[in-house]
Amino acid sequence: MAAVSTRAEKPRGWAGRLALIAYLIIAVAIGLEVLLRVFPSAIPLRLLRHFDDNLRISIAQRLGMPTRLMVREIARDDGGPPLFMSLPHVTYPLDERDPGGPVIIMDDRGFCNSPAAQNPPIDAITVGGSISWCVAVPPDGTWTARLGQLSGLRTYNMSVPGVGPYEYLQVVKQFGAALHPRFVFFDFAAGNDLRDILATDLYRAGHPSGQAEGAQQTMLREQGGGFLARNSYLYALIRAALIRETGADNGERFKDEAGLPDRHKLDFRFHLKWGDRVIAMNVDNGDTDEPYHAMAVERGLVDLDRLRRPFEQLAELGKRLHFKPIVTYTPAAYTVYDDVAVFNDPAMAPLMRKFNEKQLAYVSALTAELGLTFVDLTPALRAAAAELKDRDLLYIPENLHLLAAGHRVIARALAKRTADLTKQ
Repeated sequence: MAAVSTRAEKPRGWAGRLALIAYLIIAVAIGLEVLLRVFPSAIPLRLLRHFDDNLRISIAQRLGMPTRLMVREIARDDGGPPLFMSLPHVTYPLDERDPGGPVIIMDDRGFCNSPAAQNPPIDAITVGGSISWCVAVPPDGTWTARLGQLSGLRTYNMSVPGVGPYEYLQVVKQFGAALHPRFVFFDFAAGNDLRDILATDLYRAGHPSGQAEGAQQTMLREQGGGFLARNSYLYALIRAALIRETGADNGERFKDEAGLPDRHKLDFRFHLKWGDRVIAMNVDNGDTDEPYHAMAVERGLVDLDRLRRPFEQLAELGKRLHFKPIVTYTPAAYTVYDDVAVFNDPAMAPLMRKFNEKQLAYVSALTAELGLTFVDLTPALRAAAAELKDRDLLYIPENLHLLAAGHRVIARALAKRTADLTKQ
């Protein structure tokens, strides 16, 4: 009888163990769900953009982050992808790393300027993406505002995060023209503006899934995933991580054509090193579309002539609206800190160096051909980086946007050039 009893207890023992494991998994899942609901800032922003639309909006509102409820879509005349701009008077966190901290308030038109700066007459407007917007600096701390302080010109910032040169042109036509500026500063961001041009070209060609993963991607609706995706923070986070890991968004345009790697598996992290002092940069491994497109250019899959049309349109627009276009070239952080930047993947350094050199040479030659004023900001930023070292960084380590010191350097460089232009 004892032997029979022992054999009968074994199934119940395994069943008990499985039940215990199941209980533990459920308990951990519930605990993580609770933690994420209490501390939603723990959700990486690069994954939050892949959450179900309504859940993403709910979380973003709790964090004080922008959502599609805070923006309006601008009608385009060029057949490009949806273009979103901030509604007037909405608030954004001054620093996305501190959602509960100070905020900035958009002006009457929905741009990032101090209240006094929006009143005409306006001498100069600036257009660009997030690199010239007020990321981590107040409206009066951008290089646009500082340029006005140094030059005596009345400057007005019309930059819009998450867009590229074709969108800059739309902003100038639809909002800037009415201000009748003498100058239009057109900022080309060397890190990702080629990406945004390609995205617009793909969209026009009937491939909306090719839209680049810029900040404006968060404004687009992400649906599907069922009940859990709409209601569970933990499930939505896991699902978003899997979507990103499998590359199921929009960055795989050339992978099948030439064997380019999955861009999500590229290691684009680097650090700055001055002796024993080390500062980690791009710690979340963002912006992997930059080396991806650098590889596409290197392998001849992308011709830099794709940059030509926006600049031709800028030149045409300047003649028609009687303003002087000034093209500024803002290099990426790894270019400015090239002498002290050490990539985790050593192959990234020569790849990105050549990518910058090719873009700079092309834009410089193109603007000269079109009769556009061109200002390469690289020398000024590199000189400041070498002088300031780690005492005052020019770029935010986490997201590689300009810090206050970077805005100051650019404003000083442009003020010198603008002084010559105003004498002409």
